[in-house]
Amino acid sequence: MSDSLIIGAGISGCGAAVQLKKAGIEFVLLDKNRTPGGVIKNAGLINNYPGFEKPITGIDFAKRLENNLREHNIEIHGETAQKVIREDKGFLVITDKKSYHCNNLLICWGTTPKKIKFKGVESLVEQGLIFYEVFDLFKKFKQPSRVLIAGGGEASMDYALSIVKRGGRADIICRSEKLKGADTLIEEVNKKPEIRCFYNTEIDYVSIKSGKIEMIVKKNQSEIRFDKYDAIIGAIGRKSTLTDLLTNIEIESGILNPQKGLYICGDARKGTLGQLATGAGDGVEAAMHIHSLSR
Repeated sequence: MSDSLIIGAGISGCGAAVQLKKAGIEFVLLDKNRTPGGVIKNAGLINNYPGFEKPITGIDFAKRLENNLREHNIEIHGETAQKVIREDKGFLVITDKKSYHCNNLLICWGTTPKKIKFKGVESLVEQGLIFYEVFDLFKKFKQPSRVLIAGGGEASMDYALSIVKRGGRADIICRSEKLKGADTLIEEVNKKPEIRCFYNTEIDYVSIKSGKIEMIVKKNQSEIRFDKYDAIIGAIGRKSTLTDLLTNIEIESGILNPQKGLYICGDARKGTLGQLATGAGDGVEAAMHIHSLSR
């Protein structure tokens, strides 16, 4: 049995891991990708993290996390947590590879992208042309020429800006009448001629022709044909995975330490209100609490 187990190697999980390592507490760090960073790798620029003189990309920030873990000899186990069961003493965590018993459980991963639905989406899945993280898009298309993004929030705008930085063009379509997010981000998007925004619009049907995506979108009562896209990114929000993960455990949402030995950190706790700095704080605080109880 491990003293502690951390699910997720984003900013919260990495912060907790380093703090537990410094305290000499045994732990296991799990992440399905076996690399640190989590969703932060999608960020075009990080400009609100204390101590950074200049903005850096999410990928660069993830590299810093990787170096930090390497410096402390911390290994990430490439496994996906599938189920958590409360036991008389601690927790049983079942992954896609094995099972773990632990006294303390830190859940630092708790959201997954919402899937978009429209006619023909199965063909995109089969061809690997639909994505929900821009980081995954760049794995397949180093320099995408034209991408359609479904969603009108900050994620869609950030994805569009990242695509433009790589020399591509992006079209954002959203059901609402305007983009929703920070004013500075909206202004930056509106300044880019490579980014077009379509409001009160949604995808109706897609097909693939000569390796490119064609589609029919609905705007009010009209139908418009869009074509020649490399890929589609869904950015319509994220949903919690805690209900599916915590089999026999009921928790009050928004609490860092809702039960003895259980810690909910970062986006898993704060949802869309989560920020990089607060995520790091959650992980460190949880680790310090565990350390204080072990003395």
